[in-house]
Amino acid sequence: MQEERKDLHREYYFSTPEHEIKGEEIVIFSRPHILSFLPTVLFLIVLGLAPLLLLLILIIVSNSNENIFLQDKQMVNIFILSSSAYYLGLAFLSLSEWINYYYDVLIVTPNHLIDVNQRTIFSREISQLHLTQVEDVRSQIKGIFPTFFAYGNVIVQTAGALENTLIKNIPSPQKVSSKIMQLHSGAIARRARPVEFSPVDIAKLFAQGEKQNGK
Repeated sequence: MQEERKDLHREYYFSTPEHEIKGEEIVIFSRPHILSFLPTVLFLIVLGLAPLLLLLILIIVSNSNENIFLQDKQMVNIFILSSSAYYLGLAFLSLSEWINYYYDVLIVTPNHLIDVNQRTIFSREISQLHLTQVEDVRSQIKGIFPTFFAYGNVIVQTAGALENTLIKNIPSPQKVSSKIMQLHSGAIARRARPVEFSPVDIAKLFAQGEKQNGK
């Protein structure tokens, strides 16, 4: 049992500190696999190279027309000003995309599952689910990169009229889904009661998870 607990700690950045909030200890704290952020990084790099490619084209055209572009100071100033504004906007977009990735987290305690979905800098969607409401948990891995680097989706099927929860691009989704089902069985055996976490509680859980993540 102790060896299994150490393995889980290594895989999901688990820890077993004293309960810090309403008797809830963080069992799983995970965000999307870093490789799922790769397409966004490549897209931002392409956007960053666009003005440089445009400048190269203008220089080539200018050289074939007696350096018209380079000799026109007004055109050069306009290009510099436009490029500066462009890169400022690109920096803001890059920050926004990183925040969206960084604050997308899955938090699982012995009794609850919390899925934080950061939509934009100023908008997020938080789903809370008591583990006794879980009926089934499935993992889904599709694609070359997810297969080789072991990340994918976790689908939590719930009872009644509740919508299923889809958690995307989580590392080791099979182990995560298996662990959630174990916690589900434990919550039923204990007859645990649902608790509604406030935004402050979730912020504390996030900070606690980050602290454990850094150990």
